[in-house]
Amino acid sequence: DLMFPDQIAELEKWLAVTGSAVEKIDALNALAWELRDRDPLRAHDLAQQSLEEIKEQAAAGKPYPKGNALALLTLGELSTRRETCGLALTYLLEAYQILESLPDSEIRADAAHSIGWAHYLMENYAESFEYLQTSLNLYCQTGCGEKEAAVLTSLGTVYSKTGRHTQAMEAFQKALQVLDDKPASRGKGITF
Repeated sequence: DLMFPDQIAELEKWLAVTGSAVEKIDALNALAWELRDRDPLRAHDLAQQSLEEIKEQAAAGKPYPKGNALALLTLGELSTRRETCGLALTYLLEAYQILESLPDSEIRADAAHSIGWAHYLMENYAESFEYLQTSLNLYCQTGCGEKEAAVLTSLGTVYSKTGRHTQAMEAFQKALQVLDDKPASRGKGITF
């Protein structure tokens, strides 16, 4: 999901011209998510700014749970990448709890995948399997092939780490099958 500079520039323009508070929160969250690899410090600042906007909205009697969950998901991802997994789980579990009451199962699947990976990094393998399996089931329902393959790759990694090499190979092979009809992607390279 790498963004090209012109796509990031479009998000920057959107943020600059947003009118409503909800639009501003959406723009902050979208830009923060896309910058998480390229500029994690700025992504963190944007997600925090989104949370401030969300608090103001809530104080005005206009809560925005989806925006809140997306900001928390970004902060959780950033914390996982810094391997501050305890903090990551705090953000991610709060996001997941919010998302359980919302209809967007793809974002809930994203959160479950992130939670599963944070548990993996903390060597909590039972919890990791549980959340990764939940994520896989949600992605299968939504037809998100590349994301389904990504979570299969994560499951394969956890299986491998826990000595279940046959299941690991099956998960990796299934990930490649899911990606077979897709053009060359980063996901294929990771799975190989």
